[in-house]
Amino acid sequence: MADEPVASLDVSIQAQILVMLQRLRQSRGLTMLFISHDVSVVHYIADRIAVMYRGRIVELGNAADVITSPRHPYTRALLSSVPGARTGNAPPGGEIETSAYSGEGCPFRPRCAYAQPCCAEKPPVLVNVGGGHSHACMVSQ
Repeated sequence: MADEPVASLDVSIQAQILVMLQRLRQSRGLTMLFISHDVSVVHYIADRIAVMYRGRIVELGNAADVITSPRHPYTRALLSSVPGARTGNAPPGGEIETSAYSGEGCPFRPRCAYAQPCCAEKPPVLVNVGGGHSHACMVSQ
């Protein structure tokens, strides 16, 4: 497991560590859980991506699919925050929740531009949209 292995490092050092991790993966056939808030780093290192919001997986799929065809509004918001990215996705609105998630409704609904009344009723479940790509949103397609 690698939890934020390149956070707060100089870009040149980040690159060296990422290259080393890639070489280890390829030469030893390793599988790793790579945790990061840096979408560009995740896109470089990962074959599959799980996007989490408030402790719940909201999108899961092949890295290329999640990056090029994000389905969940939070994934879209994350990608819109990447400098230089041309995603066409708007950043989320609303207030960032600081209290514990009660488990009622969608945890992203206070910030979601697509939220509907159904989003307050129950937490969404991951739904496969094809090719191993899933997302947990009742209104986003």
